[in-house]
Amino acid sequence: MTGEKVLQPFHDPDRRLVALFNGEIYNWEELGSELGSSFRSDGEVILSEYQRHGGSFVRRLDGEFALALFDFQRRELILARDPFGTKPLWFASSAALGRFACASYRSALERLGFEEQDIHQVEPNTALHLRLPSTEAGEAEAPVVIHQAAVFEFDMRQHKADTKDWQKLFLKAIQKRAGSTRFAPGRAVPAMCLSDGYDSGSIAVALGELGIAPAMYTVQAREDVRVLLARLEAMRVRHMNASWKLTQLSQEEFQREKTFLRENAEKVFYKLRPGYANVDDKAAAGLSWIYRQAAHFGQRLFLSGSGADEVISDYGAYGAPLEFHSTLMGHFPENLSTAFPWLNFYLGTQQDYLAKEESTAGAHGVETRYPFLDRSLVQEFLWLSNDAKNSLYKAPIHEFLASEQFPFVPGVKRGFSADRNLAGSSEGHDDAGAARARLWARARARERGDGGEVETATVAACSHQCEEEGSFSLEELMEVVELESVRIKDLSEALPALQRARARRAQQALRPPLSLAAANGVEPTPGVVILTSCMEEHYFLTYCGPLFSSIGEAFHSPSDESRPRVPVVKVMVATAGLAAATLEAVSRVMPWVEFAPFQEHEEQLSSHEDPTEGENYRRLTYQSLKLQQYLLLWQTRILPLKEVAFVLCMDSDMVVAKPFMHVFELLQQRQVDIAFSYYDGTREVPWGSTEELAFTKKKGYVRLQGGLLIMRNSLDALQWFATWKSLTEVTLFHNENENDLGQRWRDLLEEFKGPSQAALAFLLTQGEVEKVMKDAATCCSSLRSIELESLRPGGENFRVTMMGLPTQYLNDAESTADGLLPQTAHIVHLKGTWWRNVLPEGRREITTPTRSFAWNWQAFELWHHHYVHFLRLLRDGGFEVH
Repeated sequence: MTGEKVLQPFHDPDRRLVALFNGEIYNWEELGSELGSSFRSDGEVILSEYQRHGGSFVRRLDGEFALALFDFQRRELILARDPFGTKPLWFASSAALGRFACASYRSALERLGFEEQDIHQVEPNTALHLRLPSTEAGEAEAPVVIHQAAVFEFDMRQHKADTKDWQKLFLKAIQKRAGSTRFAPGRAVPAMCLSDGYDSGSIAVALGELGIAPAMYTVQAREDVRVLLARLEAMRVRHMNASWKLTQLSQEEFQREKTFLRENAEKVFYKLRPGYANVDDKAAAGLSWIYRQAAHFGQRLFLSGSGADEVISDYGAYGAPLEFHSTLMGHFPENLSTAFPWLNFYLGTQQDYLAKEESTAGAHGVETRYPFLDRSLVQEFLWLSNDAKNSLYKAPIHEFLASEQFPFVPGVKRGFSADRNLAGSSEGHDDAGAARARLWARARARERGDGGEVETATVAACSHQCEEEGSFSLEELMEVVELESVRIKDLSEALPALQRARARRAQQALRPPLSLAAANGVEPTPGVVILTSCMEEHYFLTYCGPLFSSIGEAFHSPSDESRPRVPVVKVMVATAGLAAATLEAVSRVMPWVEFAPFQEHEEQLSSHEDPTEGENYRRLTYQSLKLQQYLLLWQTRILPLKEVAFVLCMDSDMVVAKPFMHVFELLQQRQVDIAFSYYDGTREVPWGSTEELAFTKKKGYVRLQGGLLIMRNSLDALQWFATWKSLTEVTLFHNENENDLGQRWRDLLEEFKGPSQAALAFLLTQGEVEKVMKDAATCCSSLRSIELESLRPGGENFRVTMMGLPTQYLNDAESTADGLLPQTAHIVHLKGTWWRNVLPEGRREITTPTRSFAWNWQAFELWHHHYVHFLRLLRDGGFEVH
């Protein structure tokens, strides 16, 4: 790409050094000037720096690289990748084969005959030092890792209050990658994707500022063509030259690109989505078409926006996740070292999506570079104060675009879904969809003269000077989509005045973040047992039956074959006071429901004639009985089942609204042992403010939702559950003690309004409720590792990882102003006195301060649908229901 053409490997026969290298080292000329010499190409600097600085030489390399350096004289080998592992590097060694090898792609090692256990990947930001076997060894030996070091150490101090230095370094990062004076002939024009989002917009405007004319490509997907044209107009006003091709792929073209990738690209399985590979990724097919166009026009250098989401926002905004894999949720703590490195900084989607881009670009002979992963630029971002980071969604990019008066939509992230809006598919009916339809009608009319044939169509235009035959003028395109220059001017001038509140509002309309986990239709793998308890016949028919029906519809219905399934979704039900005939009838029509009668608990069932007295008795007594049942069933029946990954304890007064397998996928990827639900302060209710719902009344603790716990099927999680059960019983029965401890339990019970929630808060904070429970980011939305004493005699202390899930994305129990269920709700919790009085007759006249039929009518209809369905199943199975 730069300098002269120099063949590899790099070789110093006198010192017996050999180096192999992929990527680009951007400071090669600077390092050469330190020696007073000139290298022919960037790769030549590797052996020189090694001879000067030994094994630490990789720290001096500023670039995107994977390298292997063999020092046969010292019998040492160094394998290294840049700080973010932009370029792949694998190695394998086998004493049985008597062979060692390294390669960019795993498949090369497999073809050499290495077994799976022999093959390893060099992690990002890692330099591995291996001892080579002696050539005189009588038997085959494998190289041994003798040392491992970081390529770059990031500084965690957050001491800068504004993004000005970041903006300067961003321009420098672009200059490094696209502004070299030593480009090889034909390599000087960088290509890039242009979307309507933050990352590509900042790359485009930076190239314009530097006087570099890019070739820009857009696959229509979900992009708003009005914003794209506004950007092209803004570039023209500033005399920033660029060519632009916008295409609407046909469904056939999209499938052809997918087939091409499966046949020609390296297949890399995503670590965050088990069983899902880069060649299955819908975005990869769109990228493949773009890389194909760039390669056709001789543009072998490509600038990618990858890494910005992982570093600058971690797919979150203002403490809310935009994707299931977000750990920081866009909220950076005061002490950054407590969160660094977050999952996606080095690994997670960082590695998955870099593998996608490298493999896809490589299949077309294109080199991709990543300005947002420039080590100095990332360090500059880390140096920003947490207030500066948290002030806006992607704060430094937002402020850069705003300062440059470059059009963008604040606070919005769409993602690249290349399968959307393919030619021949139905367009949206919003303004953006109508603009797209007009544009493609005009493009086809020009290309074919008939305007109606469904095929891949392309619009070509330029921001300043156009030489390509058939290009549209910018004025013509703006007229087609009904976007006038004055509107562009108004949009641009308004950008600097946009404040955080507007960006926050834009985020609230996004899809529920947890439901994005299964967005690509990948079937998750964990087996699940749902554990619940049903006591008394009338309660069984009113609540338990509809719950079973809803679980069956969500996870066992054969009617929708496209719906992802959890391989094992079994319901285990502890019962008391139920007739054997009832249980047998349900087992016949719902074979995935297993009952476990507890006859010894029947004598403790309520016999109160007064409904209020009976309800109060059940609330106190049944809670303890239920936890005893769960503990025994888990220990004796579930723990031995190796195929079961999670145990979900849920109250039987719930109804499943839609499948929630994404939750188990999330917990498995985050390695969570215990998950609970909490109110995150964004749920709107008609009876009060979001703060009233989200925080307890007296001390302002984060409110925890009861009725549901998800736990890993492990001995440690079981011991945690036993500890929580004991604390719940202490809260129930020991709060009447007159000592200080009794007073503390009374305070907690009054604050959290339920013994299980009070015990959960105590256990989650390890007794430091006052310190931890005031802030959702501290107590609930992030991972908390807690240590507990073993319940086994002589056992060692153990640790479990706990994490909260926002209740509105899982088990919603609150009213809404229009009575509609939130689109985010996956489970509806019919808790409280109001539901007890309304069901099963549906008495609409009953109201309470937080409940009315008008506020809960769709939840009632959901329950009623499953209630009727359950009774019908029993009758069809020959069981008489009165």
